[in-house]
Amino acid sequence: MGNGMYTSYTTQVDPTRNPSDGESYAPFYEFVNYVNADDTATYYGMATTANPVTVIEVIHTVKTAFGGSATIDVGDGTTADLWIANTGIDENTAGNSVRATVCKRYTAPFQVKVTLGGTRTGGTGQLIVGMLRE
Repeated sequence: MGNGMYTSYTTQVDPTRNPSDGESYAPFYEFVNYVNADDTATYYGMATTANPVTVIEVIHTVKTAFGGSATIDVGDGTTADLWIANTGIDENTAGNSVRATVCKRYTAPFQVKVTLGGTRTGGTGQLIVGMLRE
């Protein structure tokens, strides 16, 4: 942990022949809460070739309705809707939660980004990013 990055815990499971085959990496989750005025909400992740990270799931929850004709996309900063397109999110229903299980492995710093668009009168949301560090 001296490198400033989160290290996944390992759990001993029934090994096959090689003792390292009996290790399983535990996933970890990061949360980003945001409000309508933010326009974007971003989780910035650290990964390197020696310490890669695999994003295993992304969850977006509308905590309070955004009103108007709001749009919300969840992407990686390059592809706006890599994980969740705005057509999959009901921006005006509090409690609407959408889970994407597209996996992507990173060997360099990365981001998971919520982009708000359209006209909005308010609203809050939460982004949850599930990851494994090798």
